[in-house]
Amino acid sequence: MVLAGLLYWGYSYFTGYVRGFEELCGFEEQGYTLVQGQVMGSTEPRTGSYVFFGQKATIGDVNGNVAAMCQQITFEGTVTGNVDLHCQQVTIAESAVIQGNIHADGVQQLVIHGEVKGEITGDIQQTVNQKQE
Repeated sequence: MVLAGLLYWGYSYFTGYVRGFEELCGFEEQGYTLVQGQVMGSTEPRTGSYVFFGQKATIGDVNGNVAAMCQQITFEGTVTGNVDLHCQQVTIAESAVIQGNIHADGVQQLVIHGEVKGEITGDIQQTVNQKQE
């Protein structure tokens, strides 16, 4: 029984990894620039579309689209394009403005302190909107 559980876990982990890798390659094929690492920070402004892949990312100003596949991401600047999220924990800081749409896939928690001008769609377990109107 234990062996069956370990085999199932290994299969699930591997197929999830392969699916995530295939999605990552899909963004690169669309012209996104890959940024990867354990902890990523983007304090200087960026122009173009970027896909962030790693454990934790902090995103500043991006004049373009953003895709992220990570455990935790925090937006602190302005993103002029759309955002695709494959993350567990997403925070939109008080200083952040997302001008495009947000599409989430498997997000456990989305916390909004800042502003989202577009639509929020996809699979989100919990959305906490703390924006003061």
